[in-house]
Amino acid sequence: KDLEDPKADWLALGLKLINSKDKPDIHLLAGRKLNDLTKYDVLYSYCIAAYICEGHPDKCADFFRRVADKDGTDIGMVALESLGFDHVALERRVKRWLEETTGN
Repeated sequence: KDLEDPKADWLALGLKLINSKDKPDIHLLAGRKLNDLTKYDVLYSYCIAAYICEGHPDKCADFFRRVADKDGTDIGMVALESLGFDHVALERRVKRWLEETTGN
């Protein structure tokens, strides 16, 4: 199923994206204007946001505030300051969370 399908499982599609060559670069993703985002950017952003909200509910507001304040220019620093780990660990944790959540 594709993203446009109302019955699509966005988390399963997100895991498929993360394992593909089409996975967006988290540094470029964080600095893009909303109208410049591709459907893959939106899907990856959704997965990251879902992981942070579910896995770190006490830190998610701070993370998103810092992303907005820094205009997305340094996602690695934002992750380190608000979550306690860098963007590499964030991507690794999102992937593991998606695997656990989707059962894949």
